[in-house]
Amino acid sequence: MYHFGSCGEIKQEPNIVCKERKSKFIVRNKSRRRILKVQVDMCLEIHGKRCDWLLIDIYDNYAYFIELKGCELGHAILQLRDSISIISKPKNGFIKQEFSRKHAYAVLSRSPKDSGKIKDIQKTFMKKFKTVLIVKNREVEIKL
Repeated sequence: MYHFGSCGEIKQEPNIVCKERKSKFIVRNKSRRRILKVQVDMCLEIHGKRCDWLLIDIYDNYAYFIELKGCELGHAILQLRDSISIISKPKNGFIKQEFSRKHAYAVLSRSPKDSGKIKDIQKTFMKKFKTVLIVKNREVEIKL
């Protein structure tokens, strides 16, 4: 169903963490669901910009695209956009069927200043990529 080679690893720990410098993304996996953790940047061969991580809840086929960044929201958006548009299409060979749901997280070490601009970007992401975009400062925690 998923084809990420050595870039992907199944995790069932109660806490799955993606961390880079001052930014962190944590999955509280109390029920120990099978999560495919894919290192996109520095591992996965795709053309274009790459986000840092992709987590897939295998049971529900939910995708979580993650970019851990300093303060460059614009660059984080480009990385998420390119990763989503390439990985989410079955014809590109990474997945056999489209994701049931997609979320994209830009976790920044410093908050961006223009929240109006962020809302516009979030609307565009939903319309163009059918993906919920979440921009947070320093740390994000989700529960499965």
